[in-house]
Amino acid sequence: MKESDNLSAEALLCRLGAQATGKKYVSAKEGIAEIKKMIKQLGHNPDQYKIADGCGLSNYDYLSPALLVDFLKFAYSRTDVFQKLYKALPIGGVDGTLKNRMKKGTPSYKKVHAKTGSFTAINCLAGYLKADNGHQIAFAIMNQNVLSGREARKFQDTVCDILIR
Repeated sequence: MKESDNLSAEALLCRLGAQATGKKYVSAKEGIAEIKKMIKQLGHNPDQYKIADGCGLSNYDYLSPALLVDFLKFAYSRTDVFQKLYKALPIGGVDGTLKNRMKKGTPSYKKVHAKTGSFTAINCLAGYLKADNGHQIAFAIMNQNVLSGREARKFQDTVCDILIR
């Protein structure tokens, strides 16, 4: 997840379906069914969301920041899951898709572990940050209908800086 790899994201969705069903050959449909079960387990109505693919590049994907934060909080509550996820996330100012953001000297430098996501006029950031008071915070920011991806990213970085302080 350090670098965006849409093919790996699609493969992960199918792997989820294969693990859940025990079938050797599956499609994204089985993985999506498992995600919908998890959405329900987290207390959300799966009918209010639409998942069309594993990488988020479909115009038919509809999620909410609240749902993403609940997924992140669930992962945090499972030490085995959290440790793997946290290690895989890009680190602000250090590597992956956040290497050129949250530079040294900003509050977010090395304190944000998050996944970026962008599509036409949509720019998102979701993950964890370590606040100055020591608290770990799960967050999700979704900017829609943005004319400038640069401005959306600047806004996200500023929100992270504020949350860290």
